[in-house]
Amino acid sequence: MSTEQQEGLYNVLAKYRQQLTKRPEKWTHFECEFKVEGSMPHNAKAKSVPFTIRNQVCEKIQAILKDGILEELHSAYINPITLVVREGKAVRICLDARRTNK
Repeated sequence: MSTEQQEGLYNVLAKYRQQLTKRPEKWTHFECEFKVEGSMPHNAKAKSVPFTIRNQVCEKIQAILKDGILEELHSAYINPITLVVREGKAVRICLDARRTNK
């Protein structure tokens, strides 16, 4: 980025400072719809959560549900999760959407 572009970005970030947060939130200004072409993909086998981090994962999922980021649904299709564990940091829950993206 050029110096001018950096200053422009800084000005935009400073202007909307109150709206920016490190915590994810549910944004209701847009709605998306996904259309699956062809047959619905089969369920993927869910990976088991290691017992040593099971409580952390459950707490994280409950917090995400409470914040309204996710909602509980019952569907014929499952995207498995992948857990990223780093020493000294909270467990990160990632969606493994490789099969969906095919």
